[in-house]
Amino acid sequence: MAQKKRVRMKGVKHTSKRLEEELIDRSAELATNPGILRPMCAGNCRKCHFDKPFREIEIISTHANKPDSLKKYASRGDDLARAYAGTISLATDGAVPLLATAQLGGEKVSYAVRGTVGADKLIGCQYYNDPKIRLLFYNAMVKKHRLHMYSFGEDIVCSDRPNMPEDYLYDAFWEGPYEFKNDALDCGHDALAALEIKIKSLNETIKICSECAKEVSTYSI
Repeated sequence: MAQKKRVRMKGVKHTSKRLEEELIDRSAELATNPGILRPMCAGNCRKCHFDKPFREIEIISTHANKPDSLKKYASRGDDLARAYAGTISLATDGAVPLLATAQLGGEKVSYAVRGTVGADKLIGCQYYNDPKIRLLFYNAMVKKHRLHMYSFGEDIVCSDRPNMPEDYLYDAFWEGPYEFKNDALDCGHDALAALEIKIKSLNETIKICSECAKEVSTYSI
């Protein structure tokens, strides 16, 4: 399940040319393809909790070239839709004069403030291409409806129960601080003690011996 990240806002600053171009490019991509934001379903919900906000997002996308309409949408309605409207307005305006900075753990993230929606939604939407940061866009929904969300690569998967995609498991651990042997999630060392993490929904076990585990905290995965 996605966990809530603490967002600490800092002051505004002028936008670097490179960052401005990146934000505008992502904004333009979302304007033409809002479906990028919609999680894939791997659950059995009677009704998808994302149906309503994404119906609104689809409508907003048809106003992508109307600055006044986007300004209104960015200040009313569903939070996800407001963040979307504010984000795609960057491409419509063609400029990002000022940025705010948020502290996410040990990382500083710059984002454009638009509309009347929370910083977490704006950051998650504007960084939809980052597997970790984009979770901020969905966190309130995940918490409210007790959903399980898995974000990896270009994919984000949602379920009403633990249902971890295999690709998520391998992405998370192979990119983590431990070295595994071959294709198994096993450090391959013989030791008297080992940490075993069982993933019930996949019937998989991650094994890290005591020598490897003591070097790096598993919390960093």
